[in-house]
Amino acid sequence: MRQSGDLAETAQGRLQGFHNGRCLFFGGIPYAASTAGSGRFRPPSPAKPWSGVRAAAYPGPITSQNPTRFDPFIGPDPRRQSEDSLSLNVWTPNLDDAKRPVYVWIHGGANVSGAGSFPLYDGSSFAQNGDMVCVTINYRLGERGFLHLAHIDESYDTSGNSALLDALAALQWVKENIAFFGGDPDQVTLGGQSAGGNAITGLMMMPEATGLFHRAIIQSASFNGFRNISVAEETTNVFMAAAGASSIPELENAPIEVLLAAQRATMPSRPIWDGSIFRPVVDNALFHKDAVPALLDGELPDIPVIIGFTSEEWNPFHFFLKPEDVPGDEKSLIEFFDKVTGDGKDVVKTYQELVGNPGTVKLFSMILSDMRWRAPTLGFAELLSKWQDVYAYEFTWRSPTNNKLLGAGHCVELPFCFHNMSTPSTPYLIGSDAPVSLADSMHQSWINFIRNGSPGHEATGEWSKYSPDNRTTMMFDETSAAQNDAFADRRKYWDGQI
Repeated sequence: MRQSGDLAETAQGRLQGFHNGRCLFFGGIPYAASTAGSGRFRPPSPAKPWSGVRAAAYPGPITSQNPTRFDPFIGPDPRRQSEDSLSLNVWTPNLDDAKRPVYVWIHGGANVSGAGSFPLYDGSSFAQNGDMVCVTINYRLGERGFLHLAHIDESYDTSGNSALLDALAALQWVKENIAFFGGDPDQVTLGGQSAGGNAITGLMMMPEATGLFHRAIIQSASFNGFRNISVAEETTNVFMAAAGASSIPELENAPIEVLLAAQRATMPSRPIWDGSIFRPVVDNALFHKDAVPALLDGELPDIPVIIGFTSEEWNPFHFFLKPEDVPGDEKSLIEFFDKVTGDGKDVVKTYQELVGNPGTVKLFSMILSDMRWRAPTLGFAELLSKWQDVYAYEFTWRSPTNNKLLGAGHCVELPFCFHNMSTPSTPYLIGSDAPVSLADSMHQSWINFIRNGSPGHEATGEWSKYSPDNRTTMMFDETSAAQNDAFADRRKYWDGQI
């Protein structure tokens, strides 16, 4: 299977990549066909083979999407958008028979934005520092990835989970082709952040994905990833009204600009603290239950997992809110959490007892960060640990950007785990003087886990498996160290509530 230079063979045809000075790169490789038109809400179909040599020196188009306020932090991709975007990118040290470990990355973006080609997800450091193959993927977003249509036409029974079927198709491509790039299809680690992390829990529940990945790294997932059918149908009805469509063929034939405008109109129909309105569905076709019930029933694969979150996940979401929607005093804070939990007074008073009074806005963010990320992540880790090896982390380093308001917010850990400290977006995310030693440490932990299933190393010290007895969590900062049951009182408060 040896190949020459930067010319790679795949099951679909030959690819011409290039050496970027650190490793070989192959971009825009189609793993499925275009979904435009009648394929918009259908499962992905196989990519068509090509003759001759296909140019693969650049990533392909990104999935059609609206701009978001996260663009300055993650980095908008300047390349064209398209519905012919089900492609992936590969970074590899060499085209040989070395059978290197493989890391497949699913990007986040609330299921409505993002791309595997964003500079922040460049896989060169993994290839160069870890002697492994890194793969990043695109998948359908928004209504094309998550619009449930089975109540209109039962032949669209999996349309609400099209994005997960895309990710499954990408993993099947990796299984079939990654050996051509020096990778081992039997050593695949699946990683993802935010919506990408939630996608991993869905893939863990799919029998069709069994054996396609063997470890997982789940970053900043909220574990509220699935909608029930009634909520999904309500979303569809709101979306179709916004699009001016009364049938599925009208949606399939509408210009993409119409769909994106309808998406913008539909997003506010659910509260921002509840997560993206576009997310997978317990559709009774592909999925019959949510991830936690599946885990309780012992239906998830026994694979090692890294799972974690940042200390102040909610902080950047302030940028999505109008100033008048951010609670400004204790009364409005209680009223807000009355809507969220049913007992705002208990939430606010409990946190004031636990952490003092750091100010209304900081308390608001702290409670939402714990409710949406800390508590669900640690609860999921505890359940997982009954069946498999689990390593938990908390990212605590605070970014100085945005007048220190970003802090240890959502996405801040990404430049460190990818060891991409100088992309166009990193100044917005971590500033210009972020600690490289933290990137060295976190990146090495990811490499070690991908290579051998154990993330500890000299800089972190011992990183024990998470269990209900120790609740060991690696606290990533300029100096990283493990702690047992950090912030236990805040964790305990949410036990049984979410």
